[in-house]
Amino acid sequence: MSACPDCGAALQTPLVCEGCGALQSTAAIPSPFEVLGLVRGWHVDSAELGRNLLRLTRLTHPDFHGIHGNEARQLAERNTALVNSAYSTLNDDVLRAEWLLADMGAPSPDEERQMPQQFLMEVLEWNEVLEEVRAETTPDNQSRLEGLRTDLQTQRTASLEQLGGRLQAADPGDPRTLRQELNTVRYLDRTLSELNELALEQSSTRGD
Repeated sequence: MSACPDCGAALQTPLVCEGCGALQSTAAIPSPFEVLGLVRGWHVDSAELGRNLLRLTRLTHPDFHGIHGNEARQLAERNTALVNSAYSTLNDDVLRAEWLLADMGAPSPDEERQMPQQFLMEVLEWNEVLEEVRAETTPDNQSRLEGLRTDLQTQRTASLEQLGGRLQAADPGDPRTLRQELNTVRYLDRTLSELNELALEQSSTRGD
């Protein structure tokens, strides 16, 4: 852990000293975990994350540093943006997984588009139900739509927990396999969003 050049206090974040309040300038962009003073890993304490966000937002706020001149204000604006960006990444399960995968050198979504083989048969079944529901609005199809939504949400939770467990492990395994697992979660998110839109369309058609 580095020390503040102004007061010598240990820096909990590379952006600002919590001892004397001096802004810090960094040549490289620190990781979101470094920015928010958290241990790198899949598991993040949401309460601690929120507390660190509020504290660092106050310490880096441009209005607080503007009295020290334009250069200090610009640095405060940069550091505040880094705090907000880090929070957005770590507060979202999928974005946090994306960052961890990129950090370990896993292929990007464009470089690896496949999903795990055992998942593909379920995808075909879900797509078949979705097309049938799209074709006709009936009470039975509405029930199938809700059942499909429940199945997808359950699968998303299970897939994300499995991926998170791998990312938290000392040896996460093959990065390409991890990318395929995250592709599964992203597919489920897109399909759930499509289901929500379809439910709204059908509700509007029925005049609910």
